[in-house]
Amino acid sequence: MWSNYSYNDIVYVIIDFKEKSDSDSFMHVLIKPLINDNGKLIKYSNEDVDDYPIFNMSNENYYSPIFNLKKFIW
Repeated sequence: MWSNYSYNDIVYVIIDFKEKSDSDSFMHVLIKPLINDNGKLIKYSNEDVDDYPIFNMSNENYYSPIFNLKKFIW
């Protein structure tokens, strides 16, 4: 199902095992690149909420993908 929303048939799933499996924050899905063709970070606008590329288990997308990914990785 995620492939319908993927970019070039690639979807990243980030699982936070510190969270309970029924928590909204247990799993996040990244469906679009965070870097453009020139190698620069894409700045997602607060005006177009549907353009944000990262979603939680409740299918809510996050306005700041880089900030939220840092929370999971560090």
